[in-house]
Amino acid sequence: MVENNHHGLGSLTALAGRVGRLAMRSLHNRVELLAVEFQEERLHVTGVLIRAISLLFLGLMAALLLTLTIILAVPEHSRVLVTAILGFCTFAAPSWFGSG
Repeated sequence: MVENNHHGLGSLTALAGRVGRLAMRSLHNRVELLAVEFQEERLHVTGVLIRAISLLFLGLMAALLLTLTIILAVPEHSRVLVTAILGFCTFAAPSWFGSG
């Protein structure tokens, strides 16, 4: 009645091999996912930096255009004085706002 198949050791090794392969596949998938996420994050940071640099450049160009407009809007004999006042305001502004 009692059957002794002697399949215990062979099936245990096969099971361990399957579990090992499954663990390795899972680890490989996770590493690939991490690589994809890292690449996407790098692209996102690059896009944010490009936008920030573009915004800074456009802001500086706008400030330069505004300064030039103010200088050219005043009478010609006062332009040197207005340029000096605007230059002082430009270099003194960081200390007024606490970053200098």
